[in-house]
Amino acid sequence: MVVKLTEEQADYLKSFRNDKKLAFCFIGRWGFGYNLKDGNEKVYGTNVKPPFTCDEKEKMLNAIINGYEVFVPKFKFYNYSDWSNDVPLYYAGELVRLTLNEEKAIEVKEDSKEYVALKRLGFYYAEV
Repeated sequence: MVVKLTEEQADYLKSFRNDKKLAFCFIGRWGFGYNLKDGNEKVYGTNVKPPFTCDEKEKMLNAIINGYEVFVPKFKFYNYSDWSNDVPLYYAGELVRLTLNEEKAIEVKEDSKEYVALKRLGFYYAEV
């Protein structure tokens, strides 16, 4: 089964190129008196945030064995109005703006300008 990783985690595994044995060694020994290293010998010590937590070690090892895909989180934004009687109104783009139909709502990527703008406007969001 293919494991879903963030872009930062995928970049970490790519640093090993095709050396799975070295990746297994560096990931597996992390937390047992050893700092995390990547394939370029970069050390993730106390001052540098690692690409994954110690709890995600098993997930990373599974990604090495079974393969992985980069997961980009997408969100649907919605808000409520006085006239909608607590029925959510979904964001459907610049032309349509808001719609009652969830299927017409657009999926917004996490690092996009739309994501930042809608979040600042106070819209609620749900991960797709």
